[in-house]
Amino acid sequence: MINEYYLLKQGEKEGPYTHIEIMDMEIEAYQLILSPLADDWQSAIDMPEFEEYFKSLGIFLPDKRNVANFGWRLLAYIIDYVILILLAAIIGGLVGVLESLTSIYINSDNENEIWVTRLIGVIMFMLYHSAFESTKIQGSIGKALCKLRQLYTNVTH
Repeated sequence: MINEYYLLKQGEKEGPYTHIEIMDMEIEAYQLILSPLADDWQSAIDMPEFEEYFKSLGIFLPDKRNVANFGWRLLAYIIDYVILILLAAIIGGLVGVLESLTSIYINSDNENEIWVTRLIGVIMFMLYHSAFESTKIQGSIGKALCKLRQLYTNVTH
């Protein structure tokens, strides 16, 4: 039959299934499938008949049409950097207000306090990117404004 597909699960050949039945199973992108038109097992995402299915899930393979150039990536980075500088300025302003309300002053000449300030900056940078990369927008605010998305090629859902 022309519409018989087989899945390879835990080393076992399962099937036959139709194209629709396989999509209803919510297969993973790298699920190995034996197509009726192929002689060997292929990843589902590499099969043209499943391309629209994976696009509907937001899974794309990188190609020339969907990979951003350096200019867009640089603009996204600059936007993110400006956001982080503004966030640091707000935090610095809050620290200044706290200093004026209390008798505790931060001495910027102290070597330990300089290292603590740098460490806080690095942690802010890591938290900002980690938090936004794990959201539905799949990237930072700068990437979202530039309409960039992270493409995952080894995905399970």
